[in-house]
Amino acid sequence: MIFQTAGLALCLGSCCIGSFFSLLQSPNPRAADGPPAQTVVAAWSQFPLHQKFAAVSMLGSCVGGLGLLAAGIGLQSDRRGSARLACIISLPLAVFHVAYVCVLLVQGPLRVWLAAPLLMTLVWSGLALLALLSWAEHRAAPPPASQHVLTADELAALESRSRRRHG
Repeated sequence: MIFQTAGLALCLGSCCIGSFFSLLQSPNPRAADGPPAQTVVAAWSQFPLHQKFAAVSMLGSCVGGLGLLAAGIGLQSDRRGSARLACIISLPLAVFHVAYVCVLLVQGPLRVWLAAPLLMTLVWSGLALLALLSWAEHRAAPPPASQHVLTADELAALESRSRRRHG
């Protein structure tokens, strides 16, 4: 339940933060004239490093939140690989957010940009710790094999029934 709630909150929160991202940036006086035509790589290279980290943080938190939501559903229904999925998602994002805070401390503007990355670092680190504990628990006492797996005969019967119905 924790991974489901945290995953949904991270996904929706990242979407909301991402939509207000331009309010945190300094105004561009040339915005009224329209930006000159350029490639995505050229536009990306013009942003400072801390803004690149912010964009990747929001995208990673949104996608990672959806992944944690799926892992939480799997953990709730005792699926075997769910705890490992939670580790695969949360550990890299925790490390990324620690690096993001380090970049801000070394070269970024601290007053506006430090609060959200610190919070995200704490959240992703806590989720990584919970995922590691879940994985250790699943390795020590694995959940039973699923009772809902179809045998080959049942799958063939379903396919033939489907073919008769549709054609």
